Amino acid sequence: MKMNNSCTTRRISSIAIEYNGNDKGFAKMVYSQNLLGTTHEQIFQEMKMVANRNENVHKWALTGYVSVPHFANISEDKLTEITLQALRKMGMTNRNQAILDSHNSTKNFHIHFIVNRIQTNGKCSIKSAKCGDRFGKELRANLREHGIKTDVEFGIEKKAEMLQNLKNCLKSSNNFEQLVFQMNSLGFRVTLSENEKIGISGMRIVRHDDINNQTERIYLPGFTLSQITNKLKIAEMKEIFNVKLFISKNLGVESLTDLKKRAESENLQIKVKYSTSMGKLQIEKLWIKPMSNDKSGFFCDKKMGFELSEIDPGLSKKFIENMNLEISTNQYENTKEQSVISTLEELVKDFIKPNYVSADDSLLKKKRKSIYDDESRHFRR
Repeated sequence: MKMNNSCTTRRISSIAIEYNGNDKGFAKMVYSQNLLGTTHEQIFQEMKMVANRNENVHKWALTGYVSVPHFANISEDKLTEITLQALRKMGMTNRNQAILDSHNSTKNFHIHFIVNRIQTNGKCSIKSAKCGDRFGKELRANLREHGIKTDVEFGIEKKAEMLQNLKNCLKSSNNFEQLVFQMNSLGFRVTLSENEKIGISGMRIVRHDDINNQTERIYLPGFTLSQITNKLKIAEMKEIFNVKLFISKNLGVESLTDLKKRAESENLQIKVKYSTSMGKLQIEKLWIKPMSNDKSGFFCDKKMGFELSEIDPGLSKKFIENMNLEISTNQYENTKEQSVISTLEELVKDFIKPNYVSADDSLLKKKRKSIYDDESRHFRR
């Protein structure tokens, strides 16, 4: 749960003051200014009397609240001080009427405030334009001055945590059902939204610790997938699950050629990076690219597609080991076959190579030698 705050201008009745001062009997007034009444009706009549001094302002009350997560470790006095500082920067002075009540009946401690925009002299000191944005800005500035994280900073940290856990769970899940289960085991509730046309179309993630089951206020806690990241989409998750299913069905494929043929029949492309180890050719990495996808995503490369070890390290290791075993076996058989062929070739060469001299050839050689000797003697004379 991030630090929430709200601030708006409106006309109020005594009911608003009663609500702030009740909280199922647990409310506590932590600050009051320029008010003498002790009941909600008395306080309302005092504020209304001062508001009537300026007929031009109809929405005379500035109302809102500041809520902090239970783990923020901010005391009641500290939060009251921070809230008052923000209200003073909004234009509240010692001439305005104000009342602040703390609520502790729910999981997250919070403070409600009502400030009369009309001062006791009839002047309106608090502008209504963008009061919600201005109050939030001043509140965050005060929190930083006190060394306390703001709702924005809490939000950034929570989104990063959610994205990291979602990424890890995607690598070990084969469908959305498994993904939701694994995220739940890590302390996150994942809510999926669907439509009739495309099925699952959205996702909202919230920490179990941030779910406030005690509040009657209807709101959607946590963050949508698009608020967590603008890169990872539901469509890419569907492609990841489809790729995993294809690889799982083809773990026993006999060759890379067969795998590529099967991939083409399912509109997928296979790309491989080879390496050599101990003189053997082996697959190092494997990419699967949906033919219909020409965009880069959180996991998907525009040109290469999904690198299997990035979306499922365990499945990648198992599949590549099986493929390399097939490659090694084929290399051994090819080497063995080549060795047999080479041996046969050598035997044939030895068989057809002349290794004897005929009788006629022997006489011819002797005759030639005799002629050569006669010519040599004649030349020496």
